[in-house]
Amino acid sequence: MFYALSLLVIIAIYIVLEIIARVFKSSDAIELEQRHRYIMAKKALKAEQDAAKRIIDRITLSESESALLSSLDFDPDLILKLKKLTKSEAKPLLQIHHEDITYESPDAPCEGIFFPIPDAYFQTSHNYGSVIRDYGDLMDECESEGYLLFMNDSHTYGKGMAVIKGSEIWDAIRYRKTRADNFGLCTEDIIERLKTWDVCSVIGVSFDWVLIKFANYSSDPNRLAQEIYTFCPDTVMQGCGTIEHLEDYLDVSDEILLWWD
Repeated sequence: MFYALSLLVIIAIYIVLEIIARVFKSSDAIELEQRHRYIMAKKALKAEQDAAKRIIDRITLSESESALLSSLDFDPDLILKLKKLTKSEAKPLLQIHHEDITYESPDAPCEGIFFPIPDAYFQTSHNYGSVIRDYGDLMDECESEGYLLFMNDSHTYGKGMAVIKGSEIWDAIRYRKTRADNFGLCTEDIIERLKTWDVCSVIGVSFDWVLIKFANYSSDPNRLAQEIYTFCPDTVMQGCGTIEHLEDYLDVSDEILLWWD
């Protein structure tokens, strides 16, 4: 008991002395300490970034990946850039089943390349905003080279990034055969409606949703919100809750997730 009390007294004295030292510390000393902490933090961050870069620089395509790319006549340099971003192994992007679009056809010819990504990555934002942040530049580069890079929700592999050859952004939706059967909308119906809006990119697809990006912020968010609600009621009913909330969202965002349950 005596030793415990003594220890508490010593700790209390130390805390009091520390407070006194801080109170009477000169402004120059405080500034010097803050600068030292800032410099050390910058050095630690740079060391961490350099270590991450060394790891990424060591990433290469495996023999099986190179063979897959060769069979598809895909640009290996472009795919290597994607591999370094995803830090995962390339898989064959399977065709979607012609009857049950929730599945891929394992025996059908390969359509492209797929890189699985852990689900935790996509949980940072309801509308998967991190995809544009991390992959936007490479999406633009792929499109300029005749490829389409997009997020794909695969039954076989889970969520990840897919690459196909395509002549227009809608080919990503055509590959995934996105439909809204409950609303009587086939794949081409969805594409034709999206063409009437100022859509510049298809960021992601699944069998019952698409994530799109507009070229500009809407000049009439009220009209666009009404059109989206008519076309895709679940965006409001199971999403933002009201058309007014959707209008507010469109006033500050240039991307939206449309889904049909």
